[in-house]
Amino acid sequence: MPRHLRNVSVLSDSMSSGFVSPTGEIHWNGEEPGKAYFLADTPKTKFFTEKIAGRSFIFRDGTRLTPGETLLDWASISLTQTSENTWLLAAKGIMKNSGTSYRPYDQPEMEEDAVDLRALEDTKLFSPKRGQMPRLCEGIPLSLVLPVSAPKTVAVSALNSNAEKIHSEACSIQRISDSEVEIRISPETQTLWYLLEIVSPDDQKTGDQKTGDQKTKR
Repeated sequence: MPRHLRNVSVLSDSMSSGFVSPTGEIHWNGEEPGKAYFLADTPKTKFFTEKIAGRSFIFRDGTRLTPGETLLDWASISLTQTSENTWLLAAKGIMKNSGTSYRPYDQPEMEEDAVDLRALEDTKLFSPKRGQMPRLCEGIPLSLVLPVSAPKTVAVSALNSNAEKIHSEACSIQRISDSEVEIRISPETQTLWYLLEIVSPDDQKTGDQKTGDQKTKR
C-alpha cells in the first residue's frame, strides 16, 4: 500500500477521538459524543466551530473564546489579523432563509413548526417550508479575552455588511488584568462582524495631535 494511504488510515483512526496537527495549528476534538469541535490556531488567525456545551476555548497565545447560549448550542467564530494593530471578528450561529420552518421527521403531520430547536437536538428534522430571501443569520453572545498588555487599549466597532462602522451600545470592553482585555458582544448588535483596534498611548497621542491640527486649520 502506498505510504500516503497508510497515513490517511492512521489519521482517520486518531481523529475519531481527537487530533492535533504536528504544528499545533489544527485541533479536532471528538472525545465527548455529540460535543465535537474544531479549532484553527495560527498567529494571525483563530477559528472555532461546532458544539459549545458551556465551554471556553483557549488558544496558544492566551486568546480565549466563551460563547453564550445559541439556538442549536453551536457557533462559528473567527478572528483574523488584517493589519499590525487591527483584527476582524466574525461570530454567528444558525443560518436559514426567511420563513424556513422545521418539524420532527417522524411527525410530518405536526401543525405547528418547531421553535425550540435545542429541545429537538437529537431528533431528525425536515423543512416543509424552505423559505425565501433574505437569508437570516443568528448573532451570538460572546466573551472574547485578548492578551493585550497595559497600557495598550482595545477599541471595538460593530460593522455592517459593507464593512462600515455602525453605532452600537451592545459591545463592552474591560481590562481584567494587566495582560488581558475582555470584549463582550451581543446579538442585539444585529451584525456578525466587528473591528478590533489595538491602540498604544503613542498612537492615541498622534491621533489627538492630528485632530487638533485639523481644528486649527479650520
